[in-house]
Amino acid sequence: MFNLIKAELYKMSKMTSIYISFLICCVSAIGVTYVLYGINQGTFELEMSTNVSLLGDSMLVSLLGGILSGVLIAGDFTNKNIHSQIVCGKGRLAIILSKFFAFAIGMVFITLPYVITSVIGFATEMDCHDLIGVPSQFMDVLTNADGVEVNGGHIAKAVLVVLLIVFLYIARLSICIPVAFKTKKTIPVIITGYVSAFLFDIISSAVSSVDGISDFFSALPYSMMTECTMSVDTEGVIKILISGIVFTAAMLAITFAMFRKDEVK
Repeated sequence: MFNLIKAELYKMSKMTSIYISFLICCVSAIGVTYVLYGINQGTFELEMSTNVSLLGDSMLVSLLGGILSGVLIAGDFTNKNIHSQIVCGKGRLAIILSKFFAFAIGMVFITLPYVITSVIGFATEMDCHDLIGVPSQFMDVLTNADGVEVNGGHIAKAVLVVLLIVFLYIARLSICIPVAFKTKKTIPVIITGYVSAFLFDIISSAVSSVDGISDFFSALPYSMMTECTMSVDTEGVIKILISGIVFTAAMLAITFAMFRKDEVK
């Protein structure tokens, strides 16, 4: 499987889309930070915070993550790469896991601009206004929305929090993997990645008063994202990790159950 992962990473390194996604995230992270800083300096009006929130990570990462998984996985059904791997005797589980690990590394790469700007903004106590509109956990760290004291310990915690955010993005977008293997088409995967986060939020709000069901939805990575703040405690970190691992494992198990050698034509 290690060779499969290396092959996937090599292929991903040749994908133009992942570098474009990285550049888009760079522009987004720097642009949003600049606007939030400019609001407190009087350069921009407060309304700009709402407008710029539409260009934040909540929208972009879901879209770009869907594109990444679609090109990386569904694209291989189009060019028959997966067919070749199966003919060469590669196991279904090894193929699925190699795709997932490559996807996860790709997600770390494209979210890196948000990680860096958030930690630097927090560590330097950058005078940025809170983001208004579409929520962003990265920007909450950058603006120190919880108002914690900036010291060595809290800077280390900020690093932990932003890594947890990336971890949850990977877990949330793992829902694209079974869709990619089932449909073998890029467009449905992109739609799934982009729409799923908002769909789960809507359903979670609708069933918030229903015992049992509300507990289930609150334990999903979509809801757990709100726990990724500078005030999260050890118990919260453990819950986030369990939520992400269980959800991802479930998506991989579903993919494994659907993926059969005789489905590849």
